[in-house]
Amino acid sequence: MIRKLLLLLVAVVSASASEQSKLQSQADAWGSRLGFEKVSVALVDRIDSGVWGHGFTVPGRRVVFVIVLSSKGYRQRNPDLKLVDIKTDQVDTVVHELVHSRFRLGDEDEDIVVELTRILRRVRKK
Repeated sequence: MIRKLLLLLVAVVSASASEQSKLQSQADAWGSRLGFEKVSVALVDRIDSGVWGHGFTVPGRRVVFVIVLSSKGYRQRNPDLKLVDIKTDQVDTVVHELVHSRFRLGDEDEDIVVELTRILRRVRKK
């Protein structure tokens, strides 16, 4: 029984590490495009209601730390979401937080940030 639980735990941690690694890779690419030296991403299962991520910039440096809701967290909010939609939204959230940080736009400029994120993502897909 304990062996099965340990194997299950390893599988869950591996899935999380894989999810983290893929998102980190995309965050690094977007961070580079937007002029950041370093972008670190952390996945969390719970975050403030109505929020999908947060970004924190290190003052005086081009370093950003982004917290994004994990796929498990997305499914807790909406069990009907497909994994591909979750992955797309996670990347959108990272880009969104990077736009906030890069252009120093606050919550009062949310409409601008949403539009810039949409444009960046659309242009990148071409």
